[in-house]
This record gives sequence, C-alpha cells and structure tokens, in this order.
Amino acid sequence: MESGLVIMNRTKPHFAGLLASVNLQLNDVTSKAVYGDKELFWIGQILIGNHNSFSFNDNNAAAIGTYNETSKLICSTQMGHFDSNLKLLWTNGGLNICKKNYAFFWDYTWYKSLRKKFSSIAKMKKSYSNPIDLKFALIPPKNDIIPTIIKNIKISMVDNFKKDRSLGCDGYFYCAFRGDDPSDQGTLIKFNNDELNLYNHVIDIWNSKLVNSSII
Repeated sequence: MESGLVIMNRTKPHFAGLLASVNLQLNDVTSKAVYGDKELFWIGQILIGNHNSFSFNDNNAAAIGTYNETSKLICSTQMGHFDSNLKLLWTNGGLNICKKNYAFFWDYTWYKSLRKKFSSIAKMKKSYSNPIDLKFALIPPKNDIIPTIIKNIKISMVDNFKKDRSLGCDGYFYCAFRGDDPSDQGTLIKFNNDELNLYNHVIDIWNSKLVNSSII
C-alpha cells in the first residue's frame, strides 16, 4: 500500500482507532516495521475492532512524469493518487525531479554513471531541483505479471513498480509500467491543457523563493 492522503471522519467510532495509531507510532517495534505512519492509520482501526470502518482508494498509486513509448515506463520520484474519475488528488515533494535533499551529493560521490551524465556536482544539484516534466501518469497493472521488457532485470519490484537506483535521487526513482496482459495493462493518464496549467502554477508556487524561505 502507498498512501499520502488520509480522510477521516473524526467521530467516536474512529477516534479510539486514531489514538491506537498514535501509540503504535510511539512504539519502536511497530513504528520501525513500517515506512512512515500511513499503515498505522488503518492498523489502529483494526486493533480496536473497526474492521469494516475504513476503505482504500480503488486506484493504486501512480508514477507521474514523462511516458516512454518504447519502454512503456514512467520513471519518477513523484507519486500521485487519483479519484474515481482519474483526477489527481494528491502528490508531494514539490514536484521536483528529486525531492530528497542532498541526494545529489551521495549520487555524485557513489555512482560513476551519474558522474558521466553530469559534468559537475553543481549541475546535478541544479537538475535535481528542476520541476518534473508533468504530462502523464501511469497506474501500473494490479496483476503480478512482470512485462517481458523488465522481468529479467535484477531490480527490486514493489507493488508493480520497479525501483531503479541507477537513475539517482538516492534510490527514490520508481518506474511504473504498462503490462503485456491485454486484460490489465494498467492505466495511462494524459493530463489536459487546463490540468497542466493548474499543476504548473502549483509547481511555480511550491518552488518559489517565498515558500522555500525560512520565514514561512
């Protein structure tokens, strides 16, 4: 499960589960078993017996960025969640190419292939801070069939995303793919002009000097 947006009705049936989630987060055993606190929201509800009081978005997370027609991949550090009408609900990280601070330093130090791509650490840093080319989103297929194009590559798979450290950003690049199975190829979403204008405006605000200043 990948999540970035939790909507909760703060009524009596859910409040006790929310308190249970807080306790799980404060416990080293449970907090270290998950990445962040997203799983703990629903695990807390289960602990108090609210098994049927929550649901997940029918759409899995998507990679957002530029779609490669040849490889049928979108490789990006940016994830997005979509509603039932395939409208973007949520994303994070400023929509930059790399949303992890100081990843450029480690990448330039450890990866020879990236040093060949970027002639200096300053150029890598500048590239990482640029906004992504936001044109498409790809929700990978839900089945477990790995397409021929990547099935022989020894790169970790996470929920039908391919994690590719060779692309940089300290291993935060995940590639979503279109499947070979005609019955489930995943969902490719192309943003229209109105959506692109809105998202690019948000990107400009998100990455403005005012937002990133120490005053805010």
